[in-house]
Amino acid sequence: MKKHLIIEKKYHKQILLSYFIIGDKVKIIFKYIKKIILGGFMLYAYNLIAVTFNITIPINFFTIMTVGLLDIPGLAALIILKTIGW
Repeated sequence: MKKHLIIEKKYHKQILLSYFIIGDKVKIIFKYIKKIILGGFMLYAYNLIAVTFNITIPINFFTIMTVGLLDIPGLAALIILKTIGW
């Protein structure tokens, strides 16, 4: 019985240690995934408004990553690039 408790405590410590080591990295990954998803929604919302002015930005991997990681400045940069015709 005692041996079982010692083994259980040993695994419990390993699980907690791995959570603290890997947990922060998982939080960072989920933070960036959330930003990218919200960037896609922001780009879609911008295109809903900009369709009347004919300055829509195509929704693809690169534009979503730009808007997702840089937020509003990334969207502004894409708008400027679109308006100057690059």
